[in-house]
Amino acid sequence: MKLLDALKVDNILLDVETEDWQGAVRKAGELMVKLEIALPSYTEGMVEVMKTLGPYAVLAPGIAMPHAKPDRGSLKVGLVLLKLKTPVNFGSPNDPVNFIIAFAAIDNKSHVELIKELALFLSQKGVLEELHKSGSKEEIIALLEKYS
Repeated sequence: MKLLDALKVDNILLDVETEDWQGAVRKAGELMVKLEIALPSYTEGMVEVMKTLGPYAVLAPGIAMPHAKPDRGSLKVGLVLLKLKTPVNFGSPNDPVNFIIAFAAIDNKSHVELIKELALFLSQKGVLEELHKSGSKEEIIALLEKYS
């Protein structure tokens, strides 16, 4: 699965309000459930992983990528992106987090290319700045098209 196939307008929420990292992860999980990417149990799996392993999912300044094991309720490979109205702290040196990019996979291999493509996208010069400035779902999709 390609990044542009996985991240459509419906997979993006902007100005999401939440008080803490758990709320942010749960809101991402709710969108995954709505889009039939995962079951509600997957959402709780993401929260449990973060509680157990700490803020390892905060991969870059302002970006967290929570996920859980496929057996926690993943239905298919998928991504959702949330831009938070107010950044939250995860307890990471890369805090505060503005973006939640949650993903689900059905096994240990099917998502690898998708995550690799996402990492390449996020690591390109100027992408994070443009992502932070984005004001609409369409602008985010345009960034994906520009840099993918």
